[in-house]
Amino acid sequence: MEGRTFRPNGLQLRFHRTFFMAWLTKFVVFFAVAPAVQSQPGVLIGSFGSQTLHGVAGEIYAINQTALYVKGFLYDGAAPDAHFFAGTSDTPGEGFVIPDENGLTSPLLSYSNEDLLIRLSAGTTLENVTSISVYCISFRALFGSVMIPANFDYPAPRSLGEFGFSPRVHNTHADDVIILNTRQFRFVNLVYDGRGPAAYFWTGLGTPDRNDRQISHPLGSLGILPRYNGDDVVVTFPPDLSITDTSSVQFIGIWCVAARQNFGHLLITAEDVANIPTYIEPITEGCMVLLDEEFHISWAVMGDKIRLTFRGVVNSGEYLAFGVSGSDSITQMVGSDVTVVWMDSETNQPRAVDYSLNAYSQCEPNTGRGACPDVVQGGSEDVTLVRAKVRDGVTVFVIERPLSSGDQTDRTIPITGDVPISWGIGGINPTGHVAKHHTRATGTVTVNFGSTDNSCPELVGPTGTPAPIDPWVIQPLYPANNSVMTAHIGPAGRRRGYQGIVGQIGWGFTWYINETIIPEIYVERGNTYTFQVYGGDDESFRGTYHPFYISNSRDGGYDQKTPDERVNETIYASPVEGAFCEFVGDDDPEQYATFEEYRATLTLNCPTTANPQPGVLRWTVAEDTPDTVYYQCYQHRFFGWEIHVTDPQTTPEPTSTASTDAPTSNSTDPQTTPEPTSTASTDAPTSSSTDPQTTPEPTSTASTGAPTSSNATGSTSSTVVPTVDAWVIEPLYPERDGVMTVNLGPDGGRKGYQGIVGEDGRGDLVWYINGTIIPEIHVERGGTYKFLVYGGDDVMSSPFHPFYITDSPDGGFISKVSAKRKAEKLYTDPVEGALCKYIGKETPDRFATFEDYKGTLQLDCPQNATAGVLEWTVTKETPDTVYYQSYQQPYLGWKIHVTSGCSGIIISSWIALTALVVGSALPYLQ
Repeated sequence: MEGRTFRPNGLQLRFHRTFFMAWLTKFVVFFAVAPAVQSQPGVLIGSFGSQTLHGVAGEIYAINQTALYVKGFLYDGAAPDAHFFAGTSDTPGEGFVIPDENGLTSPLLSYSNEDLLIRLSAGTTLENVTSISVYCISFRALFGSVMIPANFDYPAPRSLGEFGFSPRVHNTHADDVIILNTRQFRFVNLVYDGRGPAAYFWTGLGTPDRNDRQISHPLGSLGILPRYNGDDVVVTFPPDLSITDTSSVQFIGIWCVAARQNFGHLLITAEDVANIPTYIEPITEGCMVLLDEEFHISWAVMGDKIRLTFRGVVNSGEYLAFGVSGSDSITQMVGSDVTVVWMDSETNQPRAVDYSLNAYSQCEPNTGRGACPDVVQGGSEDVTLVRAKVRDGVTVFVIERPLSSGDQTDRTIPITGDVPISWGIGGINPTGHVAKHHTRATGTVTVNFGSTDNSCPELVGPTGTPAPIDPWVIQPLYPANNSVMTAHIGPAGRRRGYQGIVGQIGWGFTWYINETIIPEIYVERGNTYTFQVYGGDDESFRGTYHPFYISNSRDGGYDQKTPDERVNETIYASPVEGAFCEFVGDDDPEQYATFEEYRATLTLNCPTTANPQPGVLRWTVAEDTPDTVYYQCYQHRFFGWEIHVTDPQTTPEPTSTASTDAPTSNSTDPQTTPEPTSTASTDAPTSSSTDPQTTPEPTSTASTGAPTSSNATGSTSSTVVPTVDAWVIEPLYPERDGVMTVNLGPDGGRKGYQGIVGEDGRGDLVWYINGTIIPEIHVERGGTYKFLVYGGDDVMSSPFHPFYITDSPDGGFISKVSAKRKAEKLYTDPVEGALCKYIGKETPDRFATFEDYKGTLQLDCPQNATAGVLEWTVTKETPDTVYYQSYQQPYLGWKIHVTSGCSGIIISSWIALTALVVGSALPYLQ
């Protein structure tokens, strides 16, 4: 620019007229109070007021002549044909429909204090509109109206005029610069040769200089400006800066930082920004189909928050759940941080709750264990329900939550890369908590929350009236005096089973008595009845721990109740534990018309032991027992059903043609029933429906320490146990890049885990490393070791034992309360793999060595089983002793000794060599 004559044009004269005041402002502004950035969503037209129908309320703002903002909108949704409506005269009904916030012109549903952006259909404006209303077309009824004042000044873009100097600097010029809204300018037909060494869009106070602020160009980059050849260029200010803030924005221009040269600018006055449109943040959603024709999830990242839209074809009272997986590498329900949404079946109001799934079991409100809301676990509610509605059979929920809340029960939501997620569909039980899902993610499902890919078709609700789902007809049981009944766990059967029979949603599992789902049982006062209980005896794994008891509570679950709730419950038979055996199957129970058809698809699985021993509950019905009591689960609610108590000789005859004896399943050979060893007399009476030679004898009585009532019966016995020496297990010294296999196997009783570790385990399984029961492992710092893990990878089945390394002698991280989790240090993430375990039927105490016992075991492994791989590089900070454990359950593993370099081996070798030399020399020294 040096040596050239500067002759200002008309536009530049405008600059000079305001030059002095602009520079004065630049120095004075620091002593002034800056006005607030515009916070209103446009210009207020008016409110619906109080004289409305169907609860219509809210305020209407004009964004511009084609868009409106409805703030705090309420409407009960009861009318059949109500719409947002633009009136064009004083006569109601003359005008046109305004689409709703989703761009749809179907009738409005209910709204509860919601903020909506609605846009007019293409080709229409508010230029000749006199009112905005909620209008029912079918009944020609006006529910509420906002009149538009005459000569209303709608917000509109403002022109700043021609851009550029004369003569041109780097040929920079534009036909016009338009303020589009509170955060955007448009340069019309912008030309720039792109040769400036460091030129940027620029804004600030007065006129451009090096102290002002750079604005990114349209590609979102803060890099230098590219070449423009007559382009229309829209420049967007960052969220913290508004064009209306004249204490920060007094010009828009192009400035070269390297040359400290102004390529052109236009001044902005308060008049220029007096009534411009409000900037509306564009929301671009990604979407994924989670379940065809049933569940879609959409997402949009908005600063430090994420907005999730759930769309589902579900029944009232059924939930949709979605969130980040409990594992960073696979879909894992345990540890997941999910949002649960549903329409309350009683109030018809939407609900959205923040959940953390710390165990695969029902929520225990008094401990926070299980599938519980964050607030029950000591966390905070970080989910905000934005809106929800049901339209044409499709339920839609919109929620917002922080990407990172800082809450101990929440997981951070990454916005880059593929993130494993968990999802499920199920029912809400009477406590207001989730029941076990009936549909869930299979395999590993990932979502890239930073992506805007949308692969979702329109979700369409069911057409016509769905066929009713009738509950199964279950024949009652009429056991004789001294009868023996079995109690296993099995699927709840959804609307065919527990939900339909009892009339409320359960957990997802329920009791099967004599292999039949929750039958009603008829008993007589004075008679004695025995239940052989296979509900689980491992309290650390709550999902398979179901003590059986009899109570006056319709819901059960005494252990998770509050003291006030317990006062109202009477226990008639104390809780009893036994080995865990459950009926399992993958079929949808609702497709079977009878329980017998569904039962044929189930198999009995006793996963923790080859010889399951039941607990025994023996109950003599007292004279003061009420007419109706219930068999239930002591640990969880909603598992059992009714026991009808009658006086002697008054038992009603069954109305069916079935035998009056207690039923047995036709699908199971009675000779294959596990035969527990009994402490009772071998001539104990048996049920008339069971062959005495095949009836399992009880092994135990009611467990001690549980609350009892005067009606609870039972006895205990003790036995002197002889001393048993533990097996001697050789330690492992793997190479620095060694590979070890990890399987499950029997715990070995007093010879194995109990004897080696010095304390009882909690189950029948422990880790076998390279085929050896819990060996001590010696590793070196700096070495890298691989473990091929075969501990189970199906969280819905048992056993399920992810393998990890920790400083905890017990392990079982996921089953611990938050305080104990914080105290534990993990040296690896947990790893899952296919289930391969050693099995056998021999009693380990009979074998003097582990090698002898190992000869009786077989490795049970499915074809093509794939191991999980845990690769661990031992750092110099690793302590001298750590432990390999199960992430799911405590007491499965043992020690890893950590040494520096090969010193340990050198010392061991030196000791061995010294012993050899001294031993060889002894004959000569004598």
